[in-house]
Amino acid sequence: MPGAKAQLVLRTETLGKVLLNASLYKGMATQIRQAENKKTGEKAKTAEVMMTLFPLREKPPPAQDGEASKSADFDDTPVAQLTLLKVGSLQLANELKEAIANNLPA
Repeated sequence: MPGAKAQLVLRTETLGKVLLNASLYKGMATQIRQAENKKTGEKAKTAEVMMTLFPLREKPPPAQDGEASKSADFDDTPVAQLTLLKVGSLQLANELKEAIANNLPA
């Protein structure tokens, strides 16, 4: 779809509730690291993907009493958040990194 913005959306598998909705941006970098057992220092089977995202925020709904809602004070300026996603394996982490890289805006 031309002109569409690529987004990263994470949902809970059981309820489908959106946990994260963030736009991908030009120059976005992702880092992968393999989790480590803090007690033994051994590499774990899980991997972590770290990236800086700007989660989208929705305006609050208007007040039900008909008066001006507090949404007039809502600031929708994007705020950067360092995000760490724990995934099941190093292979899944690499697939996620590749999918993000392939969908970044030009």
